[in-house]
Amino acid sequence: MVRAEALNAHVLIYEVVQREGNAWTLQPEFYLTKEVVWQATELLGDYALGTPISFDAQRPAAQSNANAELRARIRSLVQIIIGLSHYQGGHRADYEAALRIIEAAASDPDWGAVATASGQEILYLFLGNASLKSAPGLCEAPAERTDRLAQAVAAYQQALSRELNYGRALNGYASALFQQARLYPDERWPCADDWDWGTLDEARAAHQRALDTPSADKPVSGHVDLRAHLGLGRIHYHIGFCLSEELFPPTCSLPSRITQRSVAMTTSKHAIVAIVLSSRPHSDAGSGIVSYQQFHRHAGTG
Repeated sequence: MVRAEALNAHVLIYEVVQREGNAWTLQPEFYLTKEVVWQATELLGDYALGTPISFDAQRPAAQSNANAELRARIRSLVQIIIGLSHYQGGHRADYEAALRIIEAAASDPDWGAVATASGQEILYLFLGNASLKSAPGLCEAPAERTDRLAQAVAAYQQALSRELNYGRALNGYASALFQQARLYPDERWPCADDWDWGTLDEARAAHQRALDTPSADKPVSGHVDLRAHLGLGRIHYHIGFCLSEELFPPTCSLPSRITQRSVAMTTSKHAIVAIVLSSRPHSDAGSGIVSYQQFHRHAGTG
């Protein structure tokens, strides 16, 4: 972040180079600032652009192959950035345009679609994000919404198949499952009978997996823990809402082990942890504060 700000850059591409004799290892990386992803702050921060590239510095052919590999990855990155530029519009048509471009990057025969290559989890992370953002609202086009959410889930699964402990993808996967679990056609009045509780529990488990991911696999700029706590708070809030006997005595039914009080306490716990995390340096404080306030506004406590 500091380097990007010093250079007044919105996207910073750099390399981490290691050398042992004639054996060189090149790890290309990049950083996205908030100016690029202000409509999708879950994508802010550092990324590895694929796995390290190893080559023998004394062999021109090896250097040429390494350069070709690097060019293919940068071409995919350029496509991703062009796709993200459409996010600036903030409308579903803009997200659909982004989706088409990122799909093309994931289909690139020189890297994105190479079965033997590795490191493409970033492509599928961005593909999942664009699919999720371009999904219609709950009442707009149910069939299209179902298809787009399924596409998002599949993309995040592809990312996780390449990197099991990919915290960003786990949170994205959980968000897509959360949206899949919403069955009721009116966002203003959800209830227990209108949720797929099994899918919602899968979303909860994915957020928890993101929390449990080793710290080494969670870049600080990705705010993985913050977003996992916010996601868990959202899930527990909706469970608690539908357990309200005053609001829904005849229709709401969940396992007896879950009580409204315990759910409310869990919601508050995750919201409080999120607000604490959001107060740390270089955090996405805005998202944390807004989400925290939303929890309490909907719960009637703030």
